[in-house]
Amino acid sequence: MKNPLKSDASVSLGLLLARLPIGAFFLIAGYDKLREGVNKFVAFASQSATIPQWVPPGYTDTYLHVVPFLEVAIGAMLLLGLLTRLGALIGGLMVVSYVVGLTHLHGNTPSDQALPFHPNLIYLGL
Repeated sequence: MKNPLKSDASVSLGLLLARLPIGAFFLIAGYDKLREGVNKFVAFASQSATIPQWVPPGYTDTYLHVVPFLEVAIGAMLLLGLLTRLGALIGGLMVVSYVVGLTHLHGNTPSDQALPFHPNLIYLGL
């Protein structure tokens, strides 16, 4: 008897169920930042002390201006299934940058959570 979980259809379904929530997460996060205004987001993020001191200021400002647009683009790519490997790579690198920034701010974990790891590592794992 053939195992139905080892078929191409089940693998494709599993990948679809993994990429749709991540795509929706990125799309909604980017849309919220754009709705509030990119300059407001950049001003808030620049003053929140989540940026490590070793990052040059010019890079920080540019990256923060690009983040909302990248999040929308990555979310759309993942939801529509277009260039999913590229979208996943860029999204993964962005999540790593978020983890680095928040780890710099709070130490190993956010202060309001008692987890042994950063919650964004779950998104990075997906």
